[in-house]
Amino acid sequence: MSTDLEFMAKAFLNAKKGQYSTWPNPKVGCVVTKNERVIAEGWHQWAGQEHAEQMALADASIDYKGATIYVTLEPCSHQGKTGPCVDLILKSGIKRVVCASLDPNPIVNGEGITKLKASGIEVEVGIYEDQAKEINRGYFHFYEKGRPWITTKIASSLDGKISLSNGASRWITSELARSDAHTIRAMNDAIVVGIDTILVDDPSYSVRLETEDPINSPEIIILDSQLRIPIDAKILKNDKVVILCGQGIDQVKKESLSVLGADVICLFDERDKSIERVSEYLVSKKFHHVLIESGAKVNSSFFQNNLIDEINIFFAAKILGSEGLSSFGQMKLVEIPKHQSFRFVEASLVGEDVKLRLLRFTNV
Repeated sequence: MSTDLEFMAKAFLNAKKGQYSTWPNPKVGCVVTKNERVIAEGWHQWAGQEHAEQMALADASIDYKGATIYVTLEPCSHQGKTGPCVDLILKSGIKRVVCASLDPNPIVNGEGITKLKASGIEVEVGIYEDQAKEINRGYFHFYEKGRPWITTKIASSLDGKISLSNGASRWITSELARSDAHTIRAMNDAIVVGIDTILVDDPSYSVRLETEDPINSPEIIILDSQLRIPIDAKILKNDKVVILCGQGIDQVKKESLSVLGADVICLFDERDKSIERVSEYLVSKKFHHVLIESGAKVNSSFFQNNLIDEINIFFAAKILGSEGLSSFGQMKLVEIPKHQSFRFVEASLVGEDVKLRLLRFTNV
């Protein structure tokens, strides 16, 4: 068992190499061993490219017969953009498969394991299962709960304000905290921002990381019912920008934004500008991890609709006063919402600031 734990831990190190790039696929790593020695390794890098098992079993000069493969997620048994990993394992001569977790995707779930066992392969499932679900938290959440894992990132003063009363917020937190924000962005498939934040701050929401790992930049989703976004807004320089607007918008401006590369979608109508429509869009795009990086209005809307699963908040040692705006200032609660309880899972110093990470107790 200790050997299994050691090699599975190494497989998870490989899986982590794809932490910024595999969507809409899960992050998967594997290790192939023989006589308790690693003979091959693999990890999934991009959707549409070889899976972790395919990378590890690609070298024809290696004798895989009788080997054990450790994989962080159940090998697939279906034909997608690449062939079934189960078939490749069977052809390789591997005799034992150690898998951290079943795949929650219904087109895979259990089928890969069943096929391996039916072919006489020794299979063990469940080693580091919690880690398998943690590294692919959004992937599991999407297939188990039917929607993305939604995180909000907040930069706050010590007295809980995210900006002055006029909306000015540069810069509440330190440079190191802002750098950490790029890591959080890179780990999400999409970023949701409200138009008010763009009009006040003109943010770029780019992803700048010093890493050798591949990065699949998140889609930027702008909530702008009246299409007020300036043509020269910095955010429009991103590769993937979607603007969710209402009916009856300026068609000339829509065309101008389309020329700049933005995808303008008339999602709302006069009767329904609800955040549920936004949630439906996120589900339709099959995003697994979504980041809210916006102001009080958007935060409050997602919160009141039970759609926030994680909070990353950076507290700066600054006081902005009673006239400042709070991160959830749009809400008017008459009782403490029991269904919206969060638990602290991480606290750390980031430069001059304190970072707190919270997860919701019950996800819906």
